Amino acid sequence: MNYSKQQSRVLILICCLIIVIYITVHNSSIKILNSADKDRLFHEYKSLIDSEISISTSTSLLPEATKNPSHFLGEIKEIAYFETSEFKGIPEHIDEINLEEPELPKLPKVQLSPLKFRIYSHNIKNGGNHELVVGEDEWRIRMIPLVNSIKFHLKQNTIITLQEVYYNQLIDIMKLLGDEFDWYGHGRISEDIGELVPIIYKKSEWEPVYKDSFWLNEKDQRKNLQGWDALYLRIVSYITLKHIGTSNYINIFNTHWDHIGIESKLGSANLILEKISKFKWPSFLTGDLNTEREEEPYKLLKTVLVDTATTKNRYGHSKSTVTGFEGEVLLAGQNIDYIFAPKEVHIEMFGLLHSKFNGKYFSDHRPLVSDFNIQIGGL
Repeated sequence: MNYSKQQSRVLILICCLIIVIYITVHNSSIKILNSADKDRLFHEYKSLIDSEISISTSTSLLPEATKNPSHFLGEIKEIAYFETSEFKGIPEHIDEINLEEPELPKLPKVQLSPLKFRIYSHNIKNGGNHELVVGEDEWRIRMIPLVNSIKFHLKQNTIITLQEVYYNQLIDIMKLLGDEFDWYGHGRISEDIGELVPIIYKKSEWEPVYKDSFWLNEKDQRKNLQGWDALYLRIVSYITLKHIGTSNYINIFNTHWDHIGIESKLGSANLILEKISKFKWPSFLTGDLNTEREEEPYKLLKTVLVDTATTKNRYGHSKSTVTGFEGEVLLAGQNIDYIFAPKEVHIEMFGLLHSKFNGKYFSDHRPLVSDFNIQIGGL
């Protein structure tokens, strides 16, 4: 029989209580405990149980926990120890960030050349020293098939976008991909703390000419502030890439929207479309939007962009970008992960890939792939 950590601790405490009772009785020449002894032992036991439950349900006693006095995490009072970066050290507190917006580069007039490329997008499920959900393997186990999926589906000019990534996970992924790849992203709490939405590219194929991140809120997008009715901080990272072989420029936006806030999703869609409108070259949007196709934020994005999953030329699963680690989401299905493209770019194919092998899922979301073909002409 398998027990949870908390159940095991309670069993140990019960055993300790039995020993205490035995010692007390033995030292009293097998005297029956009087009422005062019973009350004392009961309150000692209750105190132990209460303190054990408090330890198991709160991070406040963890030395790694970082306070969040300015509420940059919304309702979250502390930064969990597995959200912090083991590579940069754990800060004593989190300051408000004011991320300066870089000046847009002066690029030549957008004149497109023929170019075929692929976008591979995947919510990999954050992995750290947290208690695993049912069916979930540790990150060190999941990362091998997860990265192998990326490698297997690589083709010339592939761009990789990931969501729900901790910095330590990103370091692991980049090591497994190799030195030929580079990335850009920014943590939603600070530079490398909190979830990132990184964009990964091959250095021999793409050259970054502009990169930036901004927070999804109605107050100040340059600051790490919670927006609207969102439960957590949410961020967008985007990059302008120059294709080395053809000198085409494309924009890649990557994000992970809030799973609770309704207003925040609509506000996030508006902010991203406003940012896209400032660029003359093609812009693509990828991410876990926590939004179904019948909802208003999706419909708003569709006024400007094309959902590549709606193309007739498809491969793989027909529904549900989310699976859960035991396939529990598949019965009803949930489509919340997307690759959006500009209407002027030809979509060659879309794929909703498999993520379960040998009975185990390497994430609770499936990877998405879209192939594009830029034709000759201007925008």
